[in-house]
Amino acid sequence: SESYDVEYGSAEIEMHKDAVKPGQKVVMVDDLIATGGTIEAAARLLKPGGMMVYSTCTFDIREDEEIIEHILSVDPSLSVVAIDPCEGFACGKTKNTKGCVRLYPHRIKGEGHFVALLSKKGDAPKESPHNISIPQNLQKLIPDDFHSVLTNGDLILRNDKLYLLPPYRLPMEKARILRSGLFLGEIRHERFEASQALALALKEKEYPKILSLSNDDPRVLRYLKCETLDVKDKGIEGLVLVCVDDFPLGFGKVTKGILKNRYPANYRYK
Repeated sequence: SESYDVEYGSAEIEMHKDAVKPGQKVVMVDDLIATGGTIEAAARLLKPGGMMVYSTCTFDIREDEEIIEHILSVDPSLSVVAIDPCEGFACGKTKNTKGCVRLYPHRIKGEGHFVALLSKKGDAPKESPHNISIPQNLQKLIPDDFHSVLTNGDLILRNDKLYLLPPYRLPMEKARILRSGLFLGEIRHERFEASQALALALKEKEYPKILSLSNDDPRVLRYLKCETLDVKDKGIEGLVLVCVDDFPLGFGKVTKGILKNRYPANYRYK
């Protein structure tokens, strides 16, 4: 916890130590943040290497740039991280807030606001991966090529559909789930069928069998039309991830140089 002064007395930010896990984000909402006390307390709770976003829905320099200048003066360990410019962005108005962003309603779609990104000096603690324990009954069904992908999170099987959930989550046993996590695939006839969602979530270095095509290769369009491809020139066999210039398109099964297309029919290019 951290206490701070306000114009009518004092207040305190409190949080259970086990309420936030490494890597999780915290949102703090305060309609009196312009006093500066809340952001000071929040900055003291920030660990070395941590980052904090300060945002308001006002254009008043006293609640925007002057607050940032104030926190920089009282806490030298903090610095402004310049936000990459985009169309409609305007920079901060004071010397040390040029890396901040002002969003005006006549330049963007929306009412506009002020945003600053602050970083505390030091190295952030390394987050230890939450290695997945693949249940015994699934180890034989999920091909070894996918085991290296399943390195962080929790597996859950619902109605023969396999999902990957974030490693840190609240107890959801009695909650109605709208989105169960990353849909990895289905168990069909004692066999794992990888999903299109998994294909698009993978990066080229995360899967061992990559069939790489250039964007001018005519087989790219044929793949998107769900056609069978001749890929003997690639010298690869098995379940492959088809990529174009390092971007994944989907899966395919290669046998004797012929790719059986697994691109979803409802995605088919016409």
